[in-house]
Amino acid sequence: MTVAVANRKGGVGKSTTSYSLAVDLGYGYISNQKNFALEKKQGKPIYEFARYDEEMEDIYERCVYDFAGWENNPKVLHIAKESDILIVPTTDDIDGIKGAISAINELGQHCKNIAVVIINVPRDEFNEIKKSIEKNSKFELHFTHIPNTKIARYIKKDGKSYMQLKKEKRFTNWWTDSGVFREYETLLKKINSIQEEKGK
Repeated sequence: MTVAVANRKGGVGKSTTSYSLAVDLGYGYISNQKNFALEKKQGKPIYEFARYDEEMEDIYERCVYDFAGWENNPKVLHIAKESDILIVPTTDDIDGIKGAISAINELGQHCKNIAVVIINVPRDEFNEIKKSIEKNSKFELHFTHIPNTKIARYIKKDGKSYMQLKKEKRFTNWWTDSGVFREYETLLKKINSIQEEKGK
């Protein structure tokens, strides 16, 4: 099972989403851009199965790939083609939405399963962004809504995943964050169902 996470725009929750998925699934994490997930705390890696690979040369099973870019890199396209699911995070940033649509249309042709994660927006805005992405994409998409939350800052600060933070009851706002965890778990279930289907 291989997971690819991509958006042409930075700052849309790509690294926090891909890192959290890797930790919660017990997968490896590979990024072609240095970020918080590759840092060390007290001399130890935040996540022992995370590594930096600028060229993205190899494909591994049970791995989440965090694509910071793929221009002029056919190896990234090869990984996307071999991945079991493409996950495309975005916020309400217009360039982030455009970057998501670009990633879907460029990489989605290689991937059977595509999930779009819309982060830090209220429900009505989520529905508007969802319609815009659907209108500009030619693929069937699974959508996940991560509402307004400050949880991502704990993921970066402490190197904890969504499910680890839930277990620790690290809520910034119980009502909002409970919805965040529920939505995130639907994405995990989607990935697990693909894995189960693949194993049949």
